[in-house]
Amino acid sequence: NILGPFFQSGLDELTGSITLIWDPSLTAPFTLFSELSLLQEHGVEKMVMLPEKGRLAPFPTQLGVFLCSDDIKIIERVCGVIPNNAVTEFHLIVVPKLSTIAKKILKDKGGLKQNDAPGKIKVKYLVTKVKI
Repeated sequence: NILGPFFQSGLDELTGSITLIWDPSLTAPFTLFSELSLLQEHGVEKMVMLPEKGRLAPFPTQLGVFLCSDDIKIIERVCGVIPNNAVTEFHLIVVPKLSTIAKKILKDKGGLKQNDAPGKIKVKYLVTKVKI
């Protein structure tokens, strides 16, 4: 499976303990190649679902990694769930790619961190030809 190693190498680029925040539509496809023990080998200590509404509860890891599709509603939820005073560093892995519209939503909602500009999320593009 081409997607498994690519996803795992994306996690390996991050330094610190990771909470993986799942887009519910991706849990089934990803569990086909990434068992919990394998994710733990790549720094994942906790996994939670992307909340439907409200904010994320604090979690005991240094990093929060959103794994989601570029569905506009999902991207808006990602922007809305991060507390303004969060001390956790957040990253976004988008499968299969981040569309122009999704990127605009991230920018408009103040969620996209580019270089040293303010923002909540650093984006990691997980571009693949594999359909999810």
